[in-house]
Amino acid sequence: MVNLCPSVNHYLLLESPILNNEALILINGDKRLVNGDKRLVNGDKRLVDGDKRLINGDKSLINGDKRLVNGDKSLVNGDKRLVNGDKRLVNGDKSLINGDKRLADGAKRLDNNKYSVDIANS
Repeated sequence: MVNLCPSVNHYLLLESPILNNEALILINGDKRLVNGDKRLVNGDKRLVDGDKRLINGDKSLINGDKRLVNGDKSLVNGDKRLVNGDKRLVNGDKSLINGDKRLADGAKRLDNNKYSVDIANS
């Protein structure tokens, strides 16, 4: 029998048990498919290696996150500077309080002047 179309022949082999040589070719064909599956398994291994590279990529992202954490540390240091800034504002408020004390002293002097004026008028 001439093998004109392998796919048609494979269907004929399933229905014709007398074509043993063709059946052997079909078995050998199946063996080639098994070898083909082995190549697919090797292909999957390459995909696993690809996934390993993705995992390394994720490691790079984790290192990226570490840099972001260091960035957050810089922001915390920035907040510390703001706290120092607030401390300067508190010191500024203390100056204002001292300023109010001076105003109070000035008002006291005005009262003394008023008293002296009252004495002069009397």
